[in-house]
Amino acid sequence: MKTVRAVLAFLALGAFLASLALAAESVADTVKSKCASCHNLVRVCAGIGKHDAAAWQKIVQSMVRKGAKLSGEEPAEVSKFLASGAAAGALDCPK
Repeated sequence: MKTVRAVLAFLALGAFLASLALAAESVADTVKSKCASCHNLVRVCAGIGKHDAAAWQKIVQSMVRKGAKLSGEEPAEVSKFLASGAAAGALDCPK
């Protein structure tokens, strides 16, 4: 019985981690398609690691005011993503 619980817990953890990876990939696609329509990714990548979530939120909101086509929860998701450690890898930023 303990083995079954352990296997189920492991499968649940795997599913959770896979959903996080898919979410990061989805937001990365948003950044690639919507942010890179005005900026090349080198410019976006240059800010990763230099700004926290609050700073990215201000930057993204400024871009939306200037015409960036982000709607609904996208500005918050993009800001959070760009502040995360996963952004540089998901966007294939140069090192």
